[in-house]
Amino acid sequence: MEGKGKKNGELPGLMTFKGFDVFVTRDKNLRHQQNISKFKLIVIILIAKDNRDETIQPLINKVKTLLKKKSVSGIFEIR
Repeated sequence: MEGKGKKNGELPGLMTFKGFDVFVTRDKNLRHQQNISKFKLIVIILIAKDNRDETIQPLINKVKTLLKKKSVSGIFEIR
């Protein structure tokens, strides 16, 4: 799914329409660029210094732990 260049609200709306439940990104400005609060999405922002596997993998393990919780919803920053 191509999300680049989507205007405010388009990306979360498209994701909801396509049946996505979770959106994982490194875009720290997402909450200011997209109106995500009105959509039923779990948004996870990875706070990392780079995209290298050895940097991201420990964060992915934290994401998995978070998603195992039954009543999780909202916007989360994972460090």
